Order: sequence, then structure tokens, then C-alpha cells
Amino acid sequence: MPANDVQYEYRSCEIQLVNRFFETYVTLTSSEEKKLQEEVKRMDGREGQKVREFVVSYEKKGMEKGLEQGIEKGKEETKTEIAAAMLKKDMDVDTIVEITGLSAGEILRLNKEEQ
Repeated sequence: MPANDVQYEYRSCEIQLVNRFFETYVTLTSSEEKKLQEEVKRMDGREGQKVREFVVSYEKKGMEKGLEQGIEKGKEETKTEIAAAMLKKDMDVDTIVEITGLSAGEILRLNKEEQ
């Protein structure tokens, strides 16, 4: 394996470790994030390049995570909409549970909301 590949793998692992740290322990306000971005833009040379690579990687991970959460939320909303339509057709709760994967409690709650 060429030395550049080893360095790339090391850097990739290092970035993942730092990303996990930030995801777990650091939540920036919008003003803090803006200030960080401004400071990163002012950095020069190799250090600035490394930090910019990290920030881009961190943003990419955040976008991916947000997309995953959005997809999951959409799936849950679709299940709820299907269950509501099934309730309007007077289908029994057990059948709705089987088809949608929602719990009986969720369906009963939805039924009360729809009435």
C-alpha cells in the first residue's frame, strides 16, 4: 500500500473520530457556527486546509444525518396517513397494526384525534 493511501486512511479515521466527538459533545448556536466559519476562512496554509477539510466533512455528515432523519419522519407520517385512511374505512385495529407496523396504542390515539 502506497504511503499516500496510508496517510489518507489515517486522516479519514482521524476525521471520523473528531466528527463523533462534535456530534456527541458540541452543539454550536448559529452565531457560534458563523464565527467559526469566519475564523476558518482566515486561516492560512496547511492548517487552514486541514480545518476546511474537516468542516466540509463535518457538514457532509450533518447533511447525511439530516436526510436520514427526514426520510424516517416521512415514512412515519406516511404510516400515520395510511392508518387514518384505514380507520375512516372502519378497518379493525389489528389489521391496521399488521399493515402499517404502528402500535395499537398509536392507532387508538390517532382514532381519537380523528373523531
